[in-house]
Amino acid sequence: MKLRMAGCLWGAALMVGLLPLDRARGQGGWRLAENGGAIPSQPVAVFEAGGSGIRITALPAGMELQQSPGLGPGWRKCGVDPVSRLVAYVHGSPSFDPSGFSLACTVGNLLQAPDGAPMKVIKKVQQWHGNFLPFTLYLAEGPNPLPVGAPLRDGSGRVAGVVSRVESRGRVLLVPGEVVERVVADLVEHGRLRRAHLGVSMSPARPEASLTQVMDGGAAARAGLKAGDRIRKVDGAPVSGYADAVHAFFLMRPGRQAAVEIARDGRVMVLEVKPDLATK
Repeated sequence: MKLRMAGCLWGAALMVGLLPLDRARGQGGWRLAENGGAIPSQPVAVFEAGGSGIRITALPAGMELQQSPGLGPGWRKCGVDPVSRLVAYVHGSPSFDPSGFSLACTVGNLLQAPDGAPMKVIKKVQQWHGNFLPFTLYLAEGPNPLPVGAPLRDGSGRVAGVVSRVESRGRVLLVPGEVVERVVADLVEHGRLRRAHLGVSMSPARPEASLTQVMDGGAAARAGLKAGDRIRKVDGAPVSGYADAVHAFFLMRPGRQAAVEIARDGRVMVLEVKPDLATK
């Protein structure tokens, strides 16, 4: 996916100054350790999702997990995504099951914290310090503090979001369930996130999600997309602007067809796009 983003620095900024984690005794999670000394103010949760034998967590800024921090014999770290900061651990050779994740992380919804407390999703976060993010985050609030890596679940017990940043007591930023599912599936199956490449450019200055350039021979061009096309939906998900399009393109998988609904010259049409594998 080639997009002209306004300084999408989310992943790069969080890779600065990585430190190891150590077991947080008596807190049921993990916390930052530097030179062997634990810092109790940095708990991180680890949870099971995506199938038996798979554990997931997220890294706060300035932290790095060890190979298998206290998970027991046979567990190994199979991958870390530097953009979402999600980490996957596996035991044996498990098959990833996407059914444990949901799309319930939307503004106005109530989700459930690990302690059973309600967490309300109150806001979309699509920019960070003026830079567009590579996918949409959500701000949620509830009565109790939560650690980074904690899963929030919908009414059916599926993972709807994972805490990526603690803003204040009871307020957290969430990586939504569809992004967690997308990233962890690749970490388990390939050891890294395999990004899609469409061969398009967009401008965040435009109010609508319209293509400014389509690369000759790229996946978008092969599907029939043209410069000036306005993206309306991707796989049924509405796209109202640049940030929505970036989020939808992040979820695309190399080699897997996606239905892209566009508006062109007063007409609406659906094109099937099969993204290439990004090499950078």
